[in-house]
Amino acid sequence: MNNEQMTTNGRMDEHRNVLQIVLRFFIGGGVGFLIAVALLMLFSVAMVGGKLSPTYLFQYTIGVSFFAVFFVVKICSRFLGAMMISGGLAVGSIFFLLLLLVGYVGFDTMSAEQGGLGLCISALLGGTLSGIPLPISLTRGRKRNGSRRK
Repeated sequence: MNNEQMTTNGRMDEHRNVLQIVLRFFIGGGVGFLIAVALLMLFSVAMVGGKLSPTYLFQYTIGVSFFAVFFVVKICSRFLGAMMISGGLAVGSIFFLLLLLVGYVGFDTMSAEQGGLGLCISALLGGTLSGIPLPISLTRGRKRNGSRRK
């Protein structure tokens, strides 16, 4: 192989790696959005049934968006490779953009006073907090003794 072929293959590998990372972010944001929609539907059924108070609808939505992004980044980290704080922030921002898109399509007006800022902060905070690496002592289980006696 000559130098041109080696540099071309190296660039192709770099592009492939970048595309895989971006795809992880979009998969995470989409799965988080689907989890949030499913949880909010469950909450709406509970509200109709009288189990939850509808006065706290905005607080439920903020909590669901936080936990959906938090857990989806943890799940994606396990199955698709480790994500750091920036990866969690990217997943949170894609999740918020999906929420923004649905809000734009579904409602007449959109303004920050209608709760968009709270949803943005909760999604970004959930992604950021899930991207913080845990100390080694919390991530590993108890050490087992190498020799077991029967």
